[in-house]
Amino acid sequence: MSPVTSPQLPTDDGIVKSAKQFSDALTQDLTDDEIKRAFELTVSITKKWHAKFGRRFGPHAIFTPEEALEELDKFEEELKYELATKLDVYATVDPTPVFEGKGPIVEFAGALPSHKIAKYGFDHDRKSSEVKKATARGEDYFEQKGKHKKKR
Repeated sequence: MSPVTSPQLPTDDGIVKSAKQFSDALTQDLTDDEIKRAFELTVSITKKWHAKFGRRFGPHAIFTPEEALEELDKFEEELKYELATKLDVYATVDPTPVFEGKGPIVEFAGALPSHKIAKYGFDHDRKSSEVKKATARGEDYFEQKGKHKKKR
């Protein structure tokens, strides 16, 4: 019996498009605090470079593919550096979709050997607590919406 194939079946392209998907993808590698910081850092740097790309490679700009790749390399270097130095996380950027009119894809490879999880192991009790608290607060990851004041 052969597997069923259909062009109409929904498929997941593996591209993260929300904070929830980001959190779900990294939940086994990082604490919720680190997920929050990685998400905010990635979004901040991506927005900054999106604006730069828009100014440099707007609809009437004349540029070569090499110039576009050069700028994408700079974007990747900044993102990799910030994630590695601030969170001990390794990421890369796939520029291929840019040539199809889409945005580059940021790929998170996981924690670097210098990360505390790589050194000491994953704290499952802490993660379980974070997930329960986030779920109770309706968040994708703990403190996604900021710190809440404790009721007295």
